[in-house]
Amino acid sequence: MSAGSVRAPLVIPLRLPTEGQPRNAIDNATLIELSSDTPSARIYFTIDGSRPDPIAWKPRQPQPGPTYLFREPFTLPPGTKMIKAVAVHPSTNQESNVVTKTFEVLSVPEQHHIDKTDTGPGQDDYDFIKELKTERALVRQASSGITPRSSSSARQRKPTNNGSRPTGLKHPIPKQRGKGRSSR
Repeated sequence: MSAGSVRAPLVIPLRLPTEGQPRNAIDNATLIELSSDTPSARIYFTIDGSRPDPIAWKPRQPQPGPTYLFREPFTLPPGTKMIKAVAVHPSTNQESNVVTKTFEVLSVPEQHHIDKTDTGPGQDDYDFIKELKTERALVRQASSGITPRSSSSARQRKPTNNGSRPTGLKHPIPKQRGKGRSSR
């Protein structure tokens, strides 16, 4: 490889190898990552076996041709898919060699039933949100000078008669004037 040349991109399926399956067999839920060792190189690719054309690529959706700019990992539709990728240096427009990788993409049926024993991936997310809200409340209490009370020492705060909020909160509640009272 000569100095200043652009390194060819790598086509990497983001999954663990499956025992008993060929290396090029993936399912339609497997993400594909494209990367290059050349810093700031843009990677253009096709999934139909044609050569990527970085010059014809336009930043709009849908593309007029089969060339795409890699931005994030993607999945492939079922069937035999040939990915061809080329890395391009943005300032010199120098292209790398074209890399070709063929995958046999198997269709994975979607799960339409709910397993009652499985809490599902979303349950941890909801627990995380609850924990986050609790932590934020504790931080707000600590920053405003209010100390959190435990259930064993549940004392009620006495209301104040001066019309302001209890000590520690930022904004006082304005006194309300009744109808018929005149302000002098």
